[in-house]
Amino acid sequence: MAYVFPYEDAFILGVSCLILVLLYVRWRVARRQQARAPEEKHSGDE
Repeated sequence: MAYVFPYEDAFILGVSCLILVLLYVRWRVARRQQARAPEEKHSGDE
């Protein structure tokens, strides 16, 4: 096992982690909004 990853592998790992974090944050926000105001789904812009 080498201590330093090849640049491509490190880049792919970083991008994958970023995508996972973004998806997780969006999922958490959506769940929080649903739990807060389930009746106000259709009110507002969207």
